[in-house]
Amino acid sequence: MGMKWNDLPRNEQGLVKLSDKGDSLLTLLRMLEAHGSHFVRTVTATQLENMTEVGPFQTLPSYLLMPLYESRQADKKRVTLVFSNHGQIHFCKDEYLSDYRFEHADFYWNFSLSGLVDPPKESVYADSYCLSADSDAIQQWQATFYLERIFDYYGFNGADEMAPLVGFFYIK
Repeated sequence: MGMKWNDLPRNEQGLVKLSDKGDSLLTLLRMLEAHGSHFVRTVTATQLENMTEVGPFQTLPSYLLMPLYESRQADKKRVTLVFSNHGQIHFCKDEYLSDYRFEHADFYWNFSLSGLVDPPKESVYADSYCLSADSDAIQQWQATFYLERIFDYYGFNGADEMAPLVGFFYIK
């Protein structure tokens, strides 16, 4: 017999507790790579350097480069975030993408809980959930990354005073 919506474990605010899967910007990068996204590119070192050249009618380069590491693992694989030169950047040099964790349910949408019987309409929306380390949190769940929310949160979309993301670049 499956779980019923009203019987699911909840926090003090009444939100359904889901186990924190540890997703981060590195998880997002892997998903973009797997789907062949144009946001992930491999270029030569010269091509990357050429992006920072100042043109004859410019005073600043058109692009800003932010070299980061994927994670704290031993191989310390590099990835360069390239931003349009039109604002601030949320990141600092040599940070780790894996440290930017998705610790809130609103980084996801279209939730699905394994074994949930007769789910109500609101069960697909982040407003019904929180991520939790509690032992009673639901382990078997799936959701889709809410890219608009993630891009807005980290300034990738260039809103307000932030520089828009051009892409994640690897050097071959």
